Amino acid sequence: MRPEVLAEAEGEPPAPLPDPVEARVLFGLGETTLTDEARAMLDALIEGKTLTDGSWSLTLTGRTDASGDPEANERVARERAEAVREHLVERGVAADRIVIVAAGEPDPDAETAASPMQNRRVDIRAEARRDAD
Repeated sequence: MRPEVLAEAEGEPPAPLPDPVEARVLFGLGETTLTDEARAMLDALIEGKTLTDGSWSLTLTGRTDASGDPEANERVARERAEAVREHLVERGVAADRIVIVAAGEPDPDAETAASPMQNRRVDIRAEARRDAD
């Protein structure tokens, strides 16, 4: 078959997916509610990447610092991630596209070891999907 006919039969290759989006929401010691600043950041994230259009899958990983009981830390980590999810859903992101992970205390790394507050957070990772509804 001629190359131009073969190309027509195969169709155009799909456009590349957008790069994953990563963001971080910080919390105070023992806090599980979003600040006004966190809400504004989440709203900007939603608008900037059109996360409500159904082609994005989100993972929210709740984290804590090293203080406190590990079981309590896991509960706080989950509550933080749920607070972020609740806000995203209120703004139009489909709940079934959001996965929550309660990681508790993170392994220290160069970025977060200097400040325990950096560990009191929810990490957001949004990935575009081809199989969007």
